[in-house]
Amino acid sequence: MTFNNATLLFSKRKFKDVLELLQKVQYEEIFYALGSKAMILSSYFELDEVNALNSFIDSFKLYLQRNKEISKLQKSYYLSLIYFTKQLLIANKTKKQLLLLKTELSNSSPVGKEWLLEKIDEQIAVAKPDPVEKKKKS
Repeated sequence: MTFNNATLLFSKRKFKDVLELLQKVQYEEIFYALGSKAMILSSYFELDEVNALNSFIDSFKLYLQRNKEISKLQKSYYLSLIYFTKQLLIANKTKKQLLLLKTELSNSSPVGKEWLLEKIDEQIAVAKPDPVEKKKKS
């Protein structure tokens, strides 16, 4: 029930409430544990809690590496979520860099793909223009 409530709160963009709810719970079922961690990661990102997000990413990666119940395929999906989230944290990306990242994301299958695409599109909308290359005089 807690997971479903958190999902509802996330869809309503109540990210602090999501964190408050999910940080109190330990799930035995791997599906809920992984889904919960993905929502926590996304909520930290949405709240621009960069230090907490980076710390959580480190612990999440360790969890994925150590947990033997998670298949290699599942691990790859969640590690992709982490990878793309970290790419979005890198400041001052140009529009061209973000479009390349979007193409890379489109060709992969991370957890939260739609959310990641939305975040990339948001950054593209405010991205600095690509530097203009100067032509050499002949």
